[in-house]
Amino acid sequence: GSRSRSPASGRLALDVREVPPMNLTIVPVLYHTEARRETNPVVEEVTRDMAGTDSYGTIGHVRAILPIRDLNVTLREPYYTFADTISVTGVRHLIDEIQMLRHLEASGTNEYYHGIFFDPHGSDWPFLGLGDQPGYTGVSGILDKPSGLSGIVAHELGHNLSLWHAQCGVPPDHGGYTAHPDGSTGVWGQRFTDGDGTGFGRLLDPELHTDLMGEDTCPNWRLGQPMWITDRNFIRAFDHRLDLASAPALFAQRAAPQETLLLWGGVHEVDLRLEPAFAHDARLKLPETPGPYRLEGRDAEGRRLFSFSFTPTALDHGGGSFLFAIPFEPEWSETLDRITLTGPEGSTSLDRETGGRAALIVDRASGLVRTIARDWSVGDGALPAAMAADAQVQVIRGLPRR
Repeated sequence: GSRSRSPASGRLALDVREVPPMNLTIVPVLYHTEARRETNPVVEEVTRDMAGTDSYGTIGHVRAILPIRDLNVTLREPYYTFADTISVTGVRHLIDEIQMLRHLEASGTNEYYHGIFFDPHGSDWPFLGLGDQPGYTGVSGILDKPSGLSGIVAHELGHNLSLWHAQCGVPPDHGGYTAHPDGSTGVWGQRFTDGDGTGFGRLLDPELHTDLMGEDTCPNWRLGQPMWITDRNFIRAFDHRLDLASAPALFAQRAAPQETLLLWGGVHEVDLRLEPAFAHDARLKLPETPGPYRLEGRDAEGRRLFSFSFTPTALDHGGGSFLFAIPFEPEWSETLDRITLTGPEGSTSLDRETGGRAALIVDRASGLVRTIARDWSVGDGALPAAMAADAQVQVIRGLPRR
C-alpha cells in the first residue's frame, strides 16, 4: 500500500544548500601516571584509526548522522594530562585543557578540537563525554571496546552544533528541545554514506533506532542501541552550520599573537573553577558579552589591574566554561598578587601560593602544548623526568608567582 513515487505526479523542487567543510582535530589524551599509563597505546591506536582507515567507523558515523559533507580530520600529537579523568571534576578540567590547546594552536576560527581519552570502569562520572553547547571543543571516553566510541563522538559533536539532550519525560526548559516523546528518531532515516559504501541507501526504522541526543530518561534509550538523528535535530544542526557559514569571520585566520594573560576556568552547580593563569603569546580573546561573572586582578596593595564581566560558554550536563586572553602588562609578572572569579555562586581566587604552582609546557619547535601541570614548582619533581630535562620544551610558570 505504499506510494512508489514522490510526489504522486509532477516534479518536486529541491532546496539544495551547501555547508562549509568541517575541520576536526583529534587530540590523543595520554597519561604519565603508572596507574593509567597502560591505556595510552589504546588511545593512540584508536585516534590513528580515526584519522586513517577508520576501521572502527567512528568518523564514518559522524559524517552519516550529522549535516557534514567534507570532514577534514587531523591527528594532533599526543597531549599528556594531569587531570583526574576518573572524576567529574577531572573531566571538566580536561575540556578546559582542550579549549586551551585550540586557542593557542588553531590556525583559523573554523577548527573543532576533540580529545579522546580512556574512560576506566569504576569512574564516578555519569556521562561518557562532554562538549561545548554550542562551540568547538569536546572530549569523548573510550570504554571497553573502541567500536563504542562512534556514538559518543557524534553525540558530543552534536552538542557543538547546538543540539541539546533529548530530556524525555520532563518538560522542556529551553528552546533547543528537539526530542520525540519516546526518544526515538520519530521518522524513517536513510543512510547516504557508510564508509566503504555497503550501507548506502539503507532505510532506518524509527522503532529500532534511538535519538542521537537521547539519555536514560528516554523509554527506548539504552547504551549500545543503534542511534540515528531525529528530523528535528538534523534541521537544527543544519541551520546552525548555515548560520556559521554566513558569519563573515568563519574562515578568518587567527590574528597575530601578542603577549597575553590567559584566564580560564568554569562553573558547575555551586562550584567555581579558576585554572592557573599564564602569560604567553596568543591571539586576543575578550568577552563578547557582559554577564553575571567577573574576573579581576589586583596587586598586593589591593589596586585593581584588570576587571571585566562575562557569560560562560555552556557545556552539556550543565555549567559552563570560559577562556580569555587579555593584553598582558610586563610589570604584572611581579605586581599581580591575586586573581578572583566571582559569580552568583560566590567567589574563588588564585594567589601567589596557588597560582605559582603551575606550569604550561610548550614544544619550542612546533609551538604545541605538551602538558599543563596545575600543581608544580621549580625542582619539586612533579613533571616527568624526561619532560623536565627536555631542552626542546619551554616551561611557562603560572601567575601569580611566589
